[in-house]
Parts: sequence; C-alpha cells; structure tokens
Amino acid sequence: MVKGLNANRTQSKREQNSRRNPEYRGLDQKISRLRKRLREGEGDKTTIKELKELERQRRHTPYFTKEDRHPCKVKYVRYADDFVILVAGDKQETESIRNKVKERLSEMGLRLSDNKTKVTHWNHNVQFLGYQIQGKMRARGIGVRAVLSIPLEKKRKIEDAMKQVSGYYHIPEVDVMVELSTMYRGWCNYYRYAKAPQRVFSKLSSFTWWRYAHFLARKQKSSIKALLMREKKSGGHVEIKKGQRKRKTFQLNVGKKTLILDIFPPKTEQIKAITNRQSWQVDLKPLAPMNWQSGRSLATRLEALERANGICERCKERPIVHVHHTVPLRAKSFLARVMSDRDQRYTAEALCKECHLEEHGGSFAPRKQKSNRNAGCHESGSSSVGTASLKPDFERR
Repeated sequence: MVKGLNANRTQSKREQNSRRNPEYRGLDQKISRLRKRLREGEGDKTTIKELKELERQRRHTPYFTKEDRHPCKVKYVRYADDFVILVAGDKQETESIRNKVKERLSEMGLRLSDNKTKVTHWNHNVQFLGYQIQGKMRARGIGVRAVLSIPLEKKRKIEDAMKQVSGYYHIPEVDVMVELSTMYRGWCNYYRYAKAPQRVFSKLSSFTWWRYAHFLARKQKSSIKALLMREKKSGGHVEIKKGQRKRKTFQLNVGKKTLILDIFPPKTEQIKAITNRQSWQVDLKPLAPMNWQSGRSLATRLEALERANGICERCKERPIVHVHHTVPLRAKSFLARVMSDRDQRYTAEALCKECHLEEHGGSFAPRKQKSNRNAGCHESGSSSVGTASLKPDFERR
C-alpha cells in the first residue's frame, strides 16, 4: 500500500545535489573564500563585516529549490493497528492519500475509522502512543521534520503513581526502592526517543529521590536532615558511579545483595535508528515482583532466597521456584497482610514447584472454606445436635 505512494523512499547523494538551490550554493562558495582569506591573514574589518552579512543571507535562503521537490512526500510510522502518515503537501494531496489508504484497507477486509482519523496541519500537536508529535520547519531548505516530545500530562501521571507508592509508610523499604526504580527506568526508556529528554529525566530523577527520602523519613518518624545524617553514617546514602556518571542515591543491603535507588537516566536515542528486524534490545533487567499489595513483599522473598542458598528447604535437592508463606494472607485486610508478611520475614520457606504444590494440595487455586451447618433433628420429646469440624484452609501464597 505504502510502496504505491513512494513512502519512505531515500534519495541518493546525486539526487540531493541536483536539487540544491543555485543561490544558496553561490553564497556558500563566497563564504568559503572569505574564511580562507581570514585564515591566511589577508582579511580586515571589512572582510569580517562582509562575511557576517553573507552568513545572514545564507540563513534565510532555502537549501533546496521549491520547484524541484524530492519525490518522496510521504513518511509513515506504524505500530500494531495505529499509524501516522506525514505528508509534505497541501490538504488536497493529503486527503487523496487518505482515500487511497482507505480503499486499500477495504480490499484487505479492514475499515478506516472515521471518528479516529484526523487530517491536521503540521504545526498542530498530534498525540500518538504517548508521544506528542509536531512538525517543525527545517533550519535550511524546504521541508518539515517531525519532532517527538514528552507531554506534560504524562510526566504528571508518573509522578502521581510514585506519590501513591511512596505514600504507604508501612511497606518494606526494599519494595518501595525497587518499585520506584522500576517505574523510573521504564518510563525513561520509553521516552528516550523524544527530542532532548534529559532535562525531563533529570527533574524526574530528583523527584524520585525526594519521594523515597520522604518515605524513609515518615517510616522512621524523622526529619530529612536527621535521616540523611544517619544514612550517610550507616552507608545507606552514598555516591554511586555508572560509567562516567555519578549520583548520590540510597542503597540497601539484603544478605549478599546490594540494591540501589536507580535514578540514572538512559541515553537519548533516535527513533529512526530502530531497525525493522526487531534485533534491538530493550531493558534487559529482570522484572521485580510487585506483590506487596497482597502482603507478599520482595523483602520476605529475598530473605527466604538468601537463607536457602538456591536449594529447596524441604527436599534439599531441587532448585527454588517459589516462596511459601506459612500463614494464610488472603482473608486479611491490606494492613493486616503487610503486618503478617513482616512477621513471616524469617519463617517463609523457599520451595521448589513440586514441594510447593504438595503443600497446597496439588493446586495453587484458592480453595473455598468448607463448613457444615449444624443439623438438628426434632422429634417428639427428643432432639439431637450434630457438630461440624472445620479443616484449616491453606490458601494460595
């Protein structure tokens, strides 16, 4: 479909040179000659003044001629069932291309949604997959380039999510640190293809640091100043180095592992550098379990894994797969689950899958509590009461 529209066609160096504006070429040659005279020491104040005037004229002169445009007027970006088409042309040409796309989709058994399809000018912002796309006139020559930027509401949304996580002072410190780090790293990796995102990343990095600092202060019932003094003495607030970058952040020691509040932003990338072969690598760090909402904290999991040293605590043979809580948590409230998890920090068992299934009776599905109502048999002048025994219900950990 897009090949028939000459979409995304690259031009050769020869085609590019043939489209250059003769006026721009002449100004460029004059500027080169004047700069050569200045380097050889033959120029004076008049030469410098003339050079500045020619550079000013060149900035306002198109690099390419208006009449000889590049044959590729269409740029398209696709993702699943959503796509954006950028056209270097007028509204009539754009509507013609939209109709061709609509016809082609109908031949494939698909339909272009009229409510979601919008034709707009390039200087208006377009929201697409969380990015804000706006056309900008190129610095030299004729043409428009698409600029990706980060919408302000997306930054506010991730800040609100961090506020919610760090607002629970009863959550273990390990879980809050890992979840804030994961949220920050994932959000920045998604928006690193925007234009100049490092300024936004730095602000979010500072915001993440302060949210964790306030969480620790509330948890320890302390001021920020006193907290930082204690953390520096105990080694909880140190300067971490990654490559050539240094940042002061928090760290926690859980057994032999050292966890840090990861507020190092990723490097800026260009969206056009991504290949269509899916050979690029995304965030390779393993997913951290976020089960503190159900009372199964990462702190308890790490303690159990550290004690077991990779081997099941029951059979002493197979490797660890799950962590088993010895006390049921499902029927408890949110705060009671968190408190119970803290009490089980040193009693939770690291088990293999077979031993864990055996503990749960062969299935991880939650069981319904069985109970028999008291049955009474009323006859003339006599009665009997039956008692029911309740079996302890071990639910899914």
